[in-house]
Amino acid sequence: MLYHAKHNKEGNDEVEMEPSYTAKSKIPMLYDPMDLARGSYGIHVDKYLGRSPCDGPAGYIFQKVTYSAGAVASKTNVGGMYKVCPDHMGFIYHDNETGTEVRINADGADLAGSDDPTPAGISGEAKLVPGDMILGAILQLVDTRSAENRTGFVTAGLVSNDSATPDTYGPELANDPSNFITGSAISGGKTSAANGLVSCSVASPNLNIYSPVVVATAASDLAPAAVGAPINAITVSGVSPPSTSSQIRFNLHVYALVGARQKTISHYTQPDPSFRMECLTRQFAEHPVSMIH
Repeated sequence: MLYHAKHNKEGNDEVEMEPSYTAKSKIPMLYDPMDLARGSYGIHVDKYLGRSPCDGPAGYIFQKVTYSAGAVASKTNVGGMYKVCPDHMGFIYHDNETGTEVRINADGADLAGSDDPTPAGISGEAKLVPGDMILGAILQLVDTRSAENRTGFVTAGLVSNDSATPDTYGPELANDPSNFITGSAISGGKTSAANGLVSCSVASPNLNIYSPVVVATAASDLAPAAVGAPINAITVSGVSPPSTSSQIRFNLHVYALVGARQKTISHYTQPDPSFRMECLTRQFAEHPVSMIH
Protein backbone atom coordinates (compact mmCIF):
# COMPACT_ATOMS: atom_id res chain seq x y z
CA MET A 1 0.00 0.00 0.00
CA LEU A 2 1.08 3.58 -0.65
CA TYR A 3 0.56 6.14 2.12
CA HIS A 4 0.46 9.87 1.46
CA ALA A 5 -0.76 12.94 3.29
CA LYS A 6 -3.08 15.66 2.11
CA HIS A 7 -4.52 18.76 3.76
CA ASN A 8 -8.16 18.92 4.73
CA LYS A 9 -10.23 22.09 4.94
CA GLU A 10 -9.06 22.77 8.48
CA GLY A 11 -5.44 22.63 7.41
CA ASN A 12 -4.72 19.38 9.21
CA ASP A 13 -2.96 16.52 7.52
CA GLU A 14 -4.94 13.39 6.75
CA VAL A 15 -3.31 10.13 5.82
CA GLU A 16 -4.82 8.28 2.92
CA MET A 17 -3.99 4.85 1.65
CA GLU A 18 -3.99 4.00 -2.04
CA PRO A 19 -2.97 0.75 -3.66
CA SER A 20 0.47 0.88 -5.20
CA TYR A 21 1.29 -1.60 -7.94
CA THR A 22 4.68 -2.28 -9.39
CA ALA A 23 5.39 -4.00 -12.68
CA LYS A 24 6.07 -7.24 -10.82
CA SER A 25 2.89 -7.12 -8.74
CA LYS A 26 0.78 -6.90 -11.88
CA ILE A 27 2.07 -10.27 -13.07
CA PRO A 28 0.06 -13.22 -11.69
CA MET A 29 2.01 -15.79 -9.72
CA LEU A 30 0.63 -18.69 -11.78
CA TYR A 31 0.55 -19.29 -15.52
CA ASP A 32 -2.94 -19.23 -17.01
CA PRO A 33 -3.98 -22.88 -17.70
CA MET A 34 -5.77 -21.63 -20.81
CA ASP A 35 -2.47 -20.32 -22.19
CA LEU A 36 -0.62 -23.51 -21.30
CA ALA A 37 -3.29 -25.71 -22.90
CA ARG A 38 -2.83 -23.73 -26.09
CA GLY A 39 0.94 -24.16 -26.06
CA SER A 40 2.14 -20.89 -24.54
CA TYR A 41 3.56 -19.64 -21.26
CA GLY A 42 1.53 -16.48 -21.73
CA ILE A 43 2.04 -12.85 -22.61
CA HIS A 44 4.37 -12.10 -19.69
CA VAL A 45 6.89 -14.60 -21.09
CA ASP A 46 6.22 -14.41 -24.82
CA LYS A 47 6.85 -10.66 -24.90
CA TYR A 48 10.56 -11.40 -24.44
CA LEU A 49 10.81 -13.71 -27.46
CA GLY A 50 13.39 -12.58 -29.97
CA ARG A 51 15.30 -10.54 -27.39
CA SER A 52 18.70 -11.08 -25.81
CA PRO A 53 18.81 -10.91 -21.98
CA CYS A 54 21.32 -8.38 -20.70
CA ASP A 55 22.57 -10.77 -18.00
CA GLY A 56 22.34 -14.02 -19.97
CA PRO A 57 24.96 -15.92 -21.93
CA ALA A 58 26.56 -13.70 -24.55
CA GLY A 59 25.12 -13.98 -28.03
CA TYR A 60 22.00 -15.97 -27.10
CA ILE A 61 18.42 -15.06 -28.00
CA PHE A 62 15.27 -16.18 -26.15
CA GLN A 63 13.14 -18.07 -28.66
CA LYS A 64 10.21 -20.47 -28.96
CA VAL A 65 10.52 -23.33 -31.44
CA THR A 66 7.36 -25.25 -32.40
CA TYR A 67 7.16 -28.70 -33.96
CA SER A 68 4.08 -30.67 -35.02
CA ALA A 69 3.42 -34.26 -36.10
CA GLY A 70 0.42 -36.54 -36.53
CA ALA A 71 -0.21 -40.13 -35.50
CA VAL A 72 -0.60 -42.90 -38.06
CA ALA A 73 -3.96 -44.45 -38.94
CA SER A 74 -5.54 -47.67 -37.65
CA LYS A 75 -4.26 -47.47 -34.06
CA THR A 76 -6.25 -47.84 -30.85
CA ASN A 77 -3.82 -46.06 -28.52
CA VAL A 78 -1.73 -43.02 -29.41
CA GLY A 79 0.88 -41.48 -27.11
CA GLY A 80 2.86 -38.27 -27.55
CA MET A 81 5.94 -37.74 -25.40
CA TYR A 82 8.97 -35.51 -24.97
CA LYS A 83 11.86 -35.80 -22.54
CA VAL A 84 13.57 -32.50 -21.68
CA CYS A 85 17.15 -33.70 -21.92
CA PRO A 86 20.20 -33.22 -24.17
CA ASP A 87 19.05 -35.64 -26.89
CA HIS A 88 15.96 -33.43 -27.43
CA MET A 89 13.59 -36.11 -28.77
CA GLY A 90 9.81 -36.02 -29.14
CA PHE A 91 7.88 -39.08 -30.31
CA ILE A 92 4.43 -40.42 -31.05
CA TYR A 93 4.14 -44.13 -30.20
CA HIS A 94 1.18 -46.35 -31.08
CA ASP A 95 -0.26 -49.24 -29.05
CA ASN A 96 2.45 -51.59 -27.74
CA GLU A 97 4.61 -51.23 -30.82
CA THR A 98 8.08 -50.24 -31.88
CA GLY A 99 8.92 -49.45 -35.46
CA THR A 100 5.73 -47.47 -36.11
CA GLU A 101 6.63 -44.43 -34.02
CA VAL A 102 6.71 -40.95 -35.49
CA ARG A 103 9.33 -38.34 -34.64
CA ILE A 104 7.73 -35.05 -33.59
CA ASN A 105 10.95 -33.10 -33.99
CA ALA A 106 13.53 -34.15 -36.54
CA ASP A 107 16.47 -32.32 -34.98
CA GLY A 108 16.94 -34.65 -31.99
CA ALA A 109 19.42 -37.48 -31.50
CA ASP A 110 18.68 -40.78 -33.24
CA LEU A 111 18.93 -43.06 -30.21
CA ALA A 112 15.83 -45.24 -30.45
CA GLY A 113 17.52 -48.00 -32.41
CA SER A 114 17.45 -49.28 -35.95
CA ASP A 115 13.65 -49.17 -36.08
CA ASP A 116 13.53 -45.46 -35.39
CA PRO A 117 12.70 -43.31 -38.42
CA THR A 118 15.79 -41.53 -39.66
CA PRO A 119 15.51 -37.80 -38.91
CA ALA A 120 14.97 -35.90 -42.13
CA GLY A 121 16.05 -32.57 -40.71
CA ILE A 122 14.27 -29.23 -40.80
CA SER A 123 14.96 -26.84 -43.62
CA GLY A 124 16.43 -23.46 -42.80
CA GLU A 125 17.50 -22.47 -39.31
CA ALA A 126 14.19 -22.74 -37.46
CA LYS A 127 15.37 -25.59 -35.26
CA LEU A 128 17.55 -26.23 -32.25
CA VAL A 129 21.19 -27.22 -32.65
CA PRO A 130 23.85 -28.49 -30.22
CA GLY A 131 24.74 -25.74 -27.78
CA ASP A 132 21.25 -24.23 -27.57
CA MET A 133 19.81 -24.18 -24.04
CA ILE A 134 16.33 -25.55 -23.34
CA LEU A 135 14.51 -23.71 -20.53
CA GLY A 136 11.17 -25.52 -20.73
CA ALA A 137 8.75 -27.29 -23.05
CA ILE A 138 5.01 -27.69 -23.60
CA LEU A 139 3.55 -30.79 -25.28
CA GLN A 140 0.10 -30.00 -26.67
CA LEU A 141 -2.61 -32.38 -27.88
CA VAL A 142 -4.51 -31.41 -31.04
CA ASP A 143 -7.47 -33.75 -31.54
CA THR A 144 -9.13 -32.97 -34.86
CA ARG A 145 -11.58 -35.88 -34.85
CA SER A 146 -15.24 -35.01 -35.33
CA ALA A 147 -17.48 -34.92 -32.27
CA GLU A 148 -19.13 -38.26 -33.04
CA ASN A 149 -15.72 -39.94 -33.44
CA ARG A 150 -14.01 -38.36 -30.45
CA THR A 151 -13.98 -41.53 -28.38
CA GLY A 152 -11.65 -42.79 -25.68
CA PHE A 153 -9.83 -41.13 -22.84
CA VAL A 154 -6.98 -38.65 -22.60
CA THR A 155 -4.36 -39.25 -19.90
CA ALA A 156 -1.61 -36.71 -19.31
CA GLY A 157 1.21 -36.11 -16.89
CA LEU A 158 4.81 -35.15 -16.28
CA VAL A 159 6.04 -38.66 -15.60
CA SER A 160 9.11 -40.36 -14.23
CA ASN A 161 10.60 -43.32 -16.06
CA ASP A 162 13.75 -45.30 -15.36
CA SER A 163 14.67 -45.74 -19.01
CA ALA A 164 16.39 -43.40 -21.45
CA THR A 165 15.48 -45.58 -24.44
CA PRO A 166 12.38 -44.41 -26.36
CA ASP A 167 11.62 -47.93 -27.57
CA THR A 168 11.28 -48.93 -23.91
CA TYR A 169 9.29 -46.08 -22.39
CA GLY A 170 7.36 -45.24 -25.58
CA PRO A 171 5.17 -48.37 -25.81
CA GLU A 172 4.66 -48.29 -22.03
CA LEU A 173 3.30 -44.74 -22.07
CA ALA A 174 1.18 -45.29 -25.18
CA ASN A 175 -0.34 -48.65 -24.27
CA ASP A 176 -0.60 -48.57 -20.47
CA PRO A 177 -1.24 -44.98 -19.34
CA SER A 178 -2.85 -46.06 -16.06
CA ASN A 179 0.44 -47.45 -14.77
CA PHE A 180 3.03 -45.41 -16.62
CA ILE A 181 1.34 -41.98 -16.66
CA THR A 182 -1.29 -41.79 -13.92
CA GLY A 183 0.69 -44.09 -11.64
CA SER A 184 4.04 -42.40 -12.24
CA ALA A 185 3.18 -38.75 -12.76
CA ILE A 186 4.91 -36.05 -10.76
CA SER A 187 2.22 -34.01 -8.93
CA GLY A 188 -0.32 -36.55 -10.20
CA GLY A 189 -1.63 -37.22 -13.68
CA LYS A 190 -5.01 -36.22 -15.09
CA THR A 191 -7.53 -38.21 -17.12
CA SER A 192 -10.52 -36.95 -19.08
CA ALA A 193 -12.95 -38.22 -21.67
CA ALA A 194 -11.78 -37.15 -25.10
CA ASN A 195 -15.28 -36.01 -25.99
CA GLY A 196 -15.71 -32.48 -24.65
CA LEU A 197 -12.02 -31.84 -24.10
CA VAL A 198 -11.21 -28.61 -25.93
CA SER A 199 -7.47 -28.46 -25.35
CA CYS A 200 -4.80 -30.22 -23.31
CA SER A 201 -1.09 -29.85 -22.64
CA VAL A 202 1.72 -30.97 -20.34
CA ALA A 203 4.21 -28.22 -19.53
CA SER A 204 7.48 -27.85 -17.70
CA PRO A 205 6.17 -26.18 -14.51
CA ASN A 206 8.72 -23.38 -14.71
CA LEU A 207 11.38 -22.00 -17.02
CA ASN A 208 14.71 -23.26 -15.75
CA ILE A 209 17.24 -20.44 -16.08
CA TYR A 210 19.65 -21.79 -13.47
CA SER A 211 20.63 -25.13 -15.05
CA PRO A 212 19.15 -25.24 -18.55
CA VAL A 213 19.47 -28.38 -20.65
CA VAL A 214 22.18 -27.94 -23.27
CA VAL A 215 21.22 -29.64 -26.54
CA ALA A 216 23.73 -32.35 -27.51
CA THR A 217 22.33 -34.48 -30.30
CA ALA A 218 25.40 -36.61 -30.91
CA ALA A 219 25.09 -39.93 -29.07
CA SER A 220 28.65 -39.71 -27.78
CA ASP A 221 27.86 -36.41 -26.05
CA LEU A 222 24.97 -37.66 -23.93
CA ALA A 223 25.40 -38.15 -20.21
CA PRO A 224 23.73 -40.82 -18.06
CA ALA A 225 21.98 -38.00 -16.18
CA ALA A 226 19.47 -37.86 -19.03
CA VAL A 227 17.94 -41.09 -17.71
CA GLY A 228 16.28 -39.30 -14.81
CA ALA A 229 14.72 -36.50 -16.84
CA PRO A 230 10.90 -36.55 -16.57
CA ILE A 231 8.74 -37.00 -19.66
CA ASN A 232 5.91 -34.77 -20.87
CA ALA A 233 3.38 -37.42 -21.90
CA ILE A 234 -0.17 -37.40 -23.32
CA THR A 235 -1.98 -40.59 -24.38
CA VAL A 236 -5.31 -40.98 -26.17
CA SER A 237 -6.55 -44.51 -25.48
CA GLY A 238 -9.59 -46.30 -26.89
CA VAL A 239 -9.63 -44.61 -30.30
CA SER A 240 -12.65 -45.90 -32.23
CA PRO A 241 -12.85 -46.35 -35.11
CA PRO A 242 -9.08 -46.86 -35.24
CA SER A 243 -8.97 -45.33 -38.72
CA THR A 244 -9.43 -41.90 -37.12
CA SER A 245 -6.19 -42.09 -35.10
CA SER A 246 -4.42 -40.22 -37.91
CA GLN A 247 -6.51 -37.17 -37.00
CA ILE A 248 -4.70 -36.86 -33.67
CA ARG A 249 -1.67 -34.55 -33.62
CA PHE A 250 0.85 -33.33 -31.10
CA ASN A 251 2.51 -29.91 -31.05
CA LEU A 252 5.80 -29.51 -29.21
CA HIS A 253 6.70 -25.99 -28.08
CA VAL A 254 10.26 -25.58 -26.80
CA TYR A 255 11.38 -22.38 -25.08
CA ALA A 256 15.14 -21.97 -25.33
CA LEU A 257 18.09 -19.66 -25.37
CA VAL A 258 19.25 -20.04 -28.94
CA GLY A 259 22.78 -19.34 -30.10
CA ALA A 260 23.17 -16.58 -32.63
CA ARG A 261 22.55 -17.54 -36.26
CA GLN A 262 23.19 -15.48 -39.34
CA LYS A 263 19.47 -15.11 -40.03
CA THR A 264 15.93 -16.29 -39.23
CA ILE A 265 15.49 -17.80 -35.78
CA SER A 266 17.97 -15.68 -33.83
CA HIS A 267 19.68 -12.96 -35.75
CA TYR A 268 21.68 -11.47 -32.92
CA THR A 269 20.94 -8.01 -31.62
CA GLN A 270 22.37 -6.01 -28.75
CA PRO A 271 21.37 -7.14 -25.23
CA ASP A 272 18.10 -5.63 -24.05
CA PRO A 273 18.64 -3.75 -20.75
CA SER A 274 14.97 -4.24 -19.83
CA PHE A 275 15.21 -8.04 -20.19
CA ARG A 276 16.91 -9.90 -17.37
CA MET A 277 16.85 -13.66 -16.92
CA GLU A 278 14.82 -13.24 -13.74
CA CYS A 279 11.98 -11.90 -15.90
CA LEU A 280 11.34 -15.51 -16.93
CA THR A 281 10.98 -16.76 -13.35
CA ARG A 282 8.12 -14.61 -12.06
CA GLN A 283 5.50 -17.27 -12.73
CA PHE A 284 5.10 -21.02 -12.46
CA ALA A 285 2.45 -23.62 -13.28
CA GLU A 286 0.12 -24.75 -10.52
CA HIS A 287 0.07 -28.19 -12.18
CA PRO A 288 2.00 -29.56 -15.18
CA VAL A 289 -1.24 -30.69 -16.87
CA SER A 290 -3.77 -28.22 -18.26
CA MET A 291 -7.12 -29.52 -19.52
CA ILE A 292 -9.76 -27.14 -20.84
CA HIS A 293 -13.31 -28.43 -21.30
